[in-house]
Amino acid sequence: MNTIIIMVRHGETPYNVERKFQGSADIPLNDRGRSQAKFAMAALSNTHIDAIYSSPLVRAVETAEIIRSGRVLEVKKMGDLREMTVGDWEGFTIDEINSRYPEEYATWQNHPDMFRLEGADTLESVRDRTVAAIKAIAKENAGKTVLVVSHICSLSTAMLTFAGLPISKLWEHPVKNASINIIEFSDEGEISIIEWNKVDHILDEASPIVPIRETEQK
Repeated sequence: MNTIIIMVRHGETPYNVERKFQGSADIPLNDRGRSQAKFAMAALSNTHIDAIYSSPLVRAVETAEIIRSGRVLEVKKMGDLREMTVGDWEGFTIDEINSRYPEEYATWQNHPDMFRLEGADTLESVRDRTVAAIKAIAKENAGKTVLVVSHICSLSTAMLTFAGLPISKLWEHPVKNASINIIEFSDEGEISIIEWNKVDHILDEASPIVPIRETEQK
């Protein structure tokens, strides 16, 4: 029996609105983020879920708890699902970072796979631990359907990897807040993408979406 992994990015936070880098900062959802999580909950309301895993950061845990709804399931916090740490950039706006670190920020925008900053994760390390975590979850829950709630860099790099694409394409395929992404593991270990960046369940996302690389980070 195949294994289904449903991956959802957390809902919007105040830092998303303020265009600040979050990284490992533990920022909660705002009201719109809770509303987005409720839309994801409604979209998955008829889906049987056997287990729930989340990044330990509060914005992901809260999203997972909202989607869980009346299901009697523990939200299991998994450190390897946490967001990319961005060192001294955390808490600063895009404009502030661009002013203080113009070369590094240009790399982040145009060649994110080459981004290096003291105290920050690399995109490769985020990809590696996230993909490993998802595969471990699938192995532990073989034949089941599992919900995983995480973050933009974590889930975007994982989905690119499952699609056979390089992580340099991060800003061409960034997962959006409360988007639903579904992959299926066959008994033979093959991975198929069922949904990627599905947002039509989020009713307040009907207006055009400005690319995340220009408006928000993690």
